Amino acid sequence: MRRVLLPLLAAVVTMLVVAAVAGGHGSKKGHHSLQLVGTDASFAFVDVEPKQASEDDPPTPGDSFLLSETLTHEGEGFGTLYVQCTFVTPEVNQCLATFDLPNGQITVQGVLRDTPDFTVAVTGGTGAYFGATGTIDGHEPDDEAAPSTYTFHLR
Repeated sequence: MRRVLLPLLAAVVTMLVVAAVAGGHGSKKGHHSLQLVGTDASFAFVDVEPKQASEDDPPTPGDSFLLSETLTHEGEGFGTLYVQCTFVTPEVNQCLATFDLPNGQITVQGVLRDTPDFTVAVTGGTGAYFGATGTIDGHEPDDEAAPSTYTFHLR
């Protein structure tokens, strides 16, 4: 279960970084990138009918999870990531995420599969990140204790 959630979180964090860079440089032409690191803060799984018989059973359509991560950029605190994902199949999640950053928020959305690497879309932002667009590449390591990495590609 956690292997499915971590890629989603990584994607969301990656989207946040891209949006932050794009939002901060929205008036400039060209592309900008930013890398963020996410460390688990909280996690909750929501099991809807039909209920799983055990924790080892795969999720069913409609099950979801909520998570948050503490974000850093170049070793310094850079906000919090909030993610909500709903299982469409045991291997596919539809996810929405918000990166709550120092001068605004960045939103991302996408489909995540049960793989360590993913790319999702930046859908918008507020404050310094108003008008943010682009993508986020995320990587979730096999070691659940290791941090996730996110690279934003902002336009």
